[in-house]
Amino acid sequence: EASGGVIQVITKTPQSEPSVDVSVGYASFDTAEANVYATTGITERLAADVALYYRNQEEGWGKNLFNGDEANWVDNKAVRSKWMLQLERTQMTVSVDWSHTDNDLCNQPRQIRRGLGMDGVTTYPGFYNYNINYDHGSKATQRGASLKIDRQLDRARLVNITSFRRYKNNEVPDQDHTPNS
Repeated sequence: EASGGVIQVITKTPQSEPSVDVSVGYASFDTAEANVYATTGITERLAADVALYYRNQEEGWGKNLFNGDEANWVDNKAVRSKWMLQLERTQMTVSVDWSHTDNDLCNQPRQIRRGLGMDGVTTYPGFYNYNINYDHGSKATQRGASLKIDRQLDRARLVNITSFRRYKNNEVPDQDHTPNS
């Protein structure tokens, strides 16, 4: 759901009844993926959950023609936990999350098929390949926390959401898209 440019992500709500959901997969390009979701009651009024995500694509879609390294690969990890306290007319929910992505998808050098690179020599390496002289890519880490207090009044409902988010991204592009320094 989006309104005014906002994208709202709604995660599962912790349940008192213990439950675990696991999925594991293996796909092309030597890609391994795992998802785990677990929830349980801690006390009569407190429930918690945890969600784990892992995806690692070892083999890229192409090659770096300069050194033979894999190109177009990705490695993702994420964890989220939510704790919900249910009082008589108030529900408090604390949520924390962390994720890390390491990939070389951010600045894929693309040359036109019949053109030359900025060095006047490098030619089109193919759609999924590139020909550059150093490792490039993106490493992004983010984490966040939120507290939601939902209070039912006699004739209204009062909701307060306080949150914190930190995002750090390091991108290393090869500006000339050639094997030259």
